[in-house]
Amino acid sequence: MVVDAGVASVMSAYNSVNGEWCGHNRTLLTDILRAEWGFDGFVMSDFIWGLRDPVASVAAGLDLEMPFAQQRAQALPSALASGTASWEDVDRAAARILATQLRFAASVPAEPPPREVVACEQHRALARDVAARSMVLLRNEPVDERPVLPLLREGLARLAVVGRLADVPNIGDHGSSDVRAPWVVTPLAGLRDALPAIEVTHTDGSDLATAVEHASAADAAVVVVGYTAEDEGEYVGSFDPELAALYPPSKDPQALDELARVWEAGPQLVGGDRDSLRLTPADEALIQVVGAANPRTVVVVMAGAAVTMEQWRHDVPAILMAWYPGMEGGSALADVLLGTSEPGGRLPFVVPCNEADLPPYDKNATTVTYDRWHGQRLLDRDGKAPAYPLGFGLTYTSFTIDDVEVLLDSDAAILDIRATVANTGSRPGSHVLQVYACRAPQERADIERFLVGFARVDCAPGERVPVKLDVPLQRLSTRLGPGRWAVRPGSYRIDVGASAADPLAVSVMVELF
Repeated sequence: MVVDAGVASVMSAYNSVNGEWCGHNRTLLTDILRAEWGFDGFVMSDFIWGLRDPVASVAAGLDLEMPFAQQRAQALPSALASGTASWEDVDRAAARILATQLRFAASVPAEPPPREVVACEQHRALARDVAARSMVLLRNEPVDERPVLPLLREGLARLAVVGRLADVPNIGDHGSSDVRAPWVVTPLAGLRDALPAIEVTHTDGSDLATAVEHASAADAAVVVVGYTAEDEGEYVGSFDPELAALYPPSKDPQALDELARVWEAGPQLVGGDRDSLRLTPADEALIQVVGAANPRTVVVVMAGAAVTMEQWRHDVPAILMAWYPGMEGGSALADVLLGTSEPGGRLPFVVPCNEADLPPYDKNATTVTYDRWHGQRLLDRDGKAPAYPLGFGLTYTSFTIDDVEVLLDSDAAILDIRATVANTGSRPGSHVLQVYACRAPQERADIERFLVGFARVDCAPGERVPVKLDVPLQRLSTRLGPGRWAVRPGSYRIDVGASAADPLAVSVMVELF
């Protein structure tokens, strides 16, 4: 949860919930976030258009308007003078911001680090390691009796790297999450650096015949496809008079210069919403022709969210989800493909076989009604098998989970999960043990399973590692009303496995209360 993880600041959303804009929604910002969850940091607005009522936002619990002196600077002085805004609310917001700053200031060294530490050797090594540990191996089928990945250096004389994203710096959004890396290692650069004695050819895939020629002449092919910030970044949209009224006053030239930069580059400078979860038709066609030309084809997908793959995933032996892997992403990709590092990630969402298996989506809709059924739970309810379930991810070795026990502690507040993870393969690796919970089927027709805990376990070949995982019963609770949460009494099934749909998961029944 937000509080357990030590989050210092929360950003409110642009949209409204139950008819109230999130930037001044007291139910979300105060009643739930602070009173129910116990959050003691500060809340900031999303940028420029994150609130619509500056006076109500202060009373609702929004502490900081971002990023300019904007609506509040215009509205609060007169509201405070007339009494429609409260100094008590202003003081409370200021105290939250200052308290958070002081907590962090207390942990900062007296002497600031020199600028040379930015992108220093240690930082680059960390970025490289984190990128490798985040990549998710979705498919790794055998060719000539061994899995395609990791690629064996001794079996490579020529490697084909294909795709429009293979040699493009691609680290994600150009909006609020944008970072300005001094350089970015592309997939092509990372592989060439890692394989100096091997011929690494490249074509961007725009001509399919050329791509086939490269793939056919190589011992293996790596196809780099996916999205960029222009495909799935923050969408600014066309000029809207209602939104224009929220801009900073003209006497703030710095703010206006920044806005001018956005609009001069066009309404989609910082990207937009995808129309489909599929890859582009060009990417799908490229995968299919390269996969047919080279039996050792590895597809590397760069994206920030789910990508459906049903049109091509059975046509290639290996698929790796690389996300937007950061400035050292190309080096990390080479580490994973060549087996220097393990693909350590697991899917934080379900990948369906078909977009129609998910709730309907209209990116131009102004209102939408949500219920509790989405993602893995929706597919479970509808009996739809996913392409890749929540929590899925392969490794370069193999694991088993046994000796599973589920105990309730003496205070009846924590489920004590115990298991043994064994590495049954020939190389070291890490396994992510996952715990899912649901009420027993006989008590409820519409079963909802929740991920309630997980633990990463590092294992040497042949090693057996005992794991103890504490799951607070609070994670099994249901919200009954404002401020009221409770665990429903009855039988619960606890599944301990490697994903939300692990056929080898161990199930234990537990009676609560």
